[in-house]
Amino acid sequence: MDLLIILLLCLLAATKVLTQSRFAKNNTKGIADSALFNALVFATMALLSFLISDIKEINLSLFMGAAFFGFFNVSFQMLYQIALSCGPTSITALIASMASIVPLITSAVFYKEPLSAVNFIGVILIVITLVMNADIKKEVGGENAKKVSKKWFLLTVLAFCGNSLGMLAQQLYAKTTGASSSSAFVACSSAFASVIAFGVFALLRLKGQKPSYRLSFSKAFPCIAVGAVLGVFQILHTYAMAVIPGTVLFPTYSAGSAISIALGSTVVFREKLSRAQFVSLIIGITAIVLINI
Repeated sequence: MDLLIILLLCLLAATKVLTQSRFAKNNTKGIADSALFNALVFATMALLSFLISDIKEINLSLFMGAAFFGFFNVSFQMLYQIALSCGPTSITALIASMASIVPLITSAVFYKEPLSAVNFIGVILIVITLVMNADIKKEVGGENAKKVSKKWFLLTVLAFCGNSLGMLAQQLYAKTTGASSSSAFVACSSAFASVIAFGVFALLRLKGQKPSYRLSFSKAFPCIAVGAVLGVFQILHTYAMAVIPGTVLFPTYSAGSAISIALGSTVVFREKLSRAQFVSLIIGITAIVLINI
């Protein structure tokens, strides 16, 4: 059952990342674009989550945890989307995905969850999988390579920090309260994040900045689609943090999502897997087996 939950998380993550990456490449030119996109994404998440939540579950403890998670989550999503648009895509995704190492260490050190020598070898193989799958040589030295600038590096590091802190806030809530109120938690955090994103967008408009595209159904649909997928993902992810040891969840999810995204890219972006990426998929599958022994 645990592996089935993680598999579903991987498929949802791949769908979200591929949709967001495609939109970012074509439409995100600056922070105003990112703020508008994420405001609609989180508004969709909030609406979806509230529809399936029990409002009676919302209390001060839940709201405070959701507020912290919502702040770090929207910070990560906005910074990550801008970084995707101005730098090498797969390297940006690689650095952002490495954030799962932080809650993994927390699970082993603070929550005393088991991590055997065999499991640790699996974790090392997963890191190798993520690095090989990024195809760094093609991103940096290829014909269509994007420049690795200081702006991109700073945005990517900040996105990593936001993702790490968001997962820690989510993990703390899940471990403290259990899995029963995961949808209410996501509903409150998404509503909070949406307010922040709309606030940033409104402030930018007052300063004269406008989005680089006119909002239409074709532009709004990817926002709604990502919001719906991300809403289901976060509800399930919060639930998984409560019922699955982090030493199993985080590394297995990292490898599984990397494999799903790599295979999905061959369909969405018509990209062919390099030899290194193909080998990384085999290593990733091996690592998942070792983690779950």
